Amino acid sequence: MVEIYTLGNFDIRLEDVSILKAVGNKQRLVKLFKYLLTFHGKKLLPERIIEDLWQDEYTQPLRALRTQISRVRRMFPEEMWGSAAFFSIEYIDGYYVFNLHKDCHVDFIQMQRCIDEVDCDGGYRDCEEIVHLYKGEYLGELGDEEWLVPVRNMFDRMYIKSLSKYLQHLMDGGEYSKILTICEEAMRYKPYEESLHIFFMEALDALGETRYAINHYSFCTTKLYRELGETPSDRMKDVYRRIKNGNGSNNNHKPMLQLNNIDCNINNSIDRIGALVCDTRQFEFIYGFEKLQMEREKMDLYLGILTLDQSGLVRNGEIDVEKSTKDFIGSIQYNLRKGDVISQWNSNQTLILYKMDDEGGVNCLMDRIQKSFSSFDGSNKLSLNIKIKKIV
Repeated sequence: MVEIYTLGNFDIRLEDVSILKAVGNKQRLVKLFKYLLTFHGKKLLPERIIEDLWQDEYTQPLRALRTQISRVRRMFPEEMWGSAAFFSIEYIDGYYVFNLHKDCHVDFIQMQRCIDEVDCDGGYRDCEEIVHLYKGEYLGELGDEEWLVPVRNMFDRMYIKSLSKYLQHLMDGGEYSKILTICEEAMRYKPYEESLHIFFMEALDALGETRYAINHYSFCTTKLYRELGETPSDRMKDVYRRIKNGNGSNNNHKPMLQLNNIDCNINNSIDRIGALVCDTRQFEFIYGFEKLQMEREKMDLYLGILTLDQSGLVRNGEIDVEKSTKDFIGSIQYNLRKGDVISQWNSNQTLILYKMDDEGGVNCLMDRIQKSFSSFDGSNKLSLNIKIKKIV
């Protein structure tokens, strides 16, 4: 049987022995073979083949294509391999048609069959086979050629969809060690696929390896930002937060909660000094909750925006404003009251939510923020703008 591998390192093997090396240095012919294989069973106009592969390389492109097709037909002669040809190229009504014989196994064709089976009956065995078939990008050695990119993206989507479905099946069945093995292999091919890292972290946490799950989050988010300039999604942040707070996948192994211990458990997880620092999603939730509470309480609710910028005394770009904003939040956190809420909204703006029983308290709050800023920015390289609005 002839086996053709396209997902990862391209190879053609007969009885488990590569026959590709014997073809020699015929890269143009091999590339044409890969193109025809990709569109096997489909009618291909000669003009389309020429446009996709050669464009203006030949003065007589149709004649050159006929010559190249003839050479591809003879690239694997029967007498050389001791086996009948495993493919045919026919010219029918102005179209070329590439067909494979029945005794030929091709990885991406088998992958398509498995996906069709999954779509029909949702079988997890086919998902498992898809995971094992994928060994890298489809014809990755050809680079990002226009005709190839849509096909490659299609197989990548198929792989990720099937892989996620299979990993969720394993997660539901508690097969956490198997999840780790599969994710470690898959991350070699898809290092930036966030869903893999989420499954990996949850499996580690479920096995009691919470410290390694937290370390993995730091590693993959740093890599994602450094190499792609992207930050983790809200979903990944939520998973990390649950794991760090002890609310991850290993909840089923926790002891029964006693009513008398609830207050102690919650209080131990909260910083009892200073304001609460949270992300924007948490801030939006707290803001909505406090607006509802206004109807019951007599205290007024205020929203403040702190904007940090470079002062006119420094050159543009000399100061990392985003880092300064994060550091400034840390400096004002403990100068505010318990119950006040702080969140960094963007690179240089911070939101503050607080309740007051009179407007005089607002002035005191602004004075505390301004004094904290003066201590924070002793070199006068930054400017602070404070805007406050009463919520009605």
